[in-house]
Amino acid sequence: YSAGWKEEGLASGSFLSAWAGPAPDFQVIASTYYCKTVVRVAAGGASAVLVEHGVAKGLETACIDHPHVDPRIEARVASSGAEAGASRYCFMSYSNDDDVSGPPLGWLRLDLATGATAHWATPRRGGQIAEELVVVPKASSAGSWLLGMLSDARRDQSCLCILDGDRIEEGPVARVWLPARMAHGLHGWWAPASVEDVRGNG
Repeated sequence: YSAGWKEEGLASGSFLSAWAGPAPDFQVIASTYYCKTVVRVAAGGASAVLVEHGVAKGLETACIDHPHVDPRIEARVASSGAEAGASRYCFMSYSNDDDVSGPPLGWLRLDLATGATAHWATPRRGGQIAEELVVVPKASSAGSWLLGMLSDARRDQSCLCILDGDRIEEGPVARVWLPARMAHGLHGWWAPASVEDVRGNG
């Protein structure tokens, strides 16, 4: 599984450059989808055949980005060669179900076995942008906590949202508001010594 783009969505010849400047240009940025790719590799790795490639079941019209699974599953696959399908859920940034490019407004959970989805999102045109999630394993169960930054332009602040991955549709169970609004970025960013420094240099 991976995030990817349809071939026709990249016809403009521009991608990351459209994220530059004060705001992303979603008229140029291609819609991002969650794709499933299956490759059959011959014994000894002498050859490979593409068996399946396309948007994952249940997300045919969903604009998403930055998918993640429980890191315990990632470690298990890397160390033992376990099946990637052992992870039931994948979590990702969520923009819309309209098959168009747009800013991330919340987060989505996909059941890889059934294709069932659940999501939570801020209101459209609400002045808020959701950042990439960090999946944190629960100490007491097999579930996950989700940590995601939310930038609120109207409050001129950002907050750390904490969601229960098993009940993502209920929204944050807690929010930690910061004294400044963090800049939107791909995968995160490094700050100076303190948030006050960010405000002063902003």
